[in-house]
Amino acid sequence: MTEKMRIDSAGNVGIGADPSASLLNIDGQQALLSMSRGGVSDTTWNFSADSVHLYIAEATGGNVLTLSETGSVGIGVNPDAYNDYGNNLVVYEAGNAGITIATNGTNNTSLYFADAVDTTQAYEGYIDYDHDDNSLDIGTNHTRAITIDSSQNTNFAGDVTMSDNDI
Repeated sequence: MTEKMRIDSAGNVGIGADPSASLLNIDGQQALLSMSRGGVSDTTWNFSADSVHLYIAEATGGNVLTLSETGSVGIGVNPDAYNDYGNNLVVYEAGNAGITIATNGTNNTSLYFADAVDTTQAYEGYIDYDHDDNSLDIGTNHTRAITIDSSQNTNFAGDVTMSDNDI
């Protein structure tokens, strides 16, 4: 019989692997770790990895969360399958899919497009929703360009130009 598990003198545990590498080191071909509360209707979560990804999956379905060695995150999908310009966070669902940014009724929810972390470079472009007055701002070059208020009125910060084909 070959050894399956070892606990070294420091208390580190190795299951199918050398225990000296970390507090718990697991090596195997299937899910490396399964967790549930143990009830009949409780969900079992499987954690596994390969050379470039960490996978978290519901035991009866596919991967729910994939973390790539590049730092990309996939929810419902492997993020590496998507274009490098937009695969830092990929959300996939075969049916309707969406992302919600939530807060209470008096704060803002925002999406920023940044060049750096200091000064106005932290918000060169943005989409900002003000929950207090239910308005939406869109900004470019770190300046508000468009505001849509709660009555659906639109205010433009700059000139509006139209071509002959515009309505």
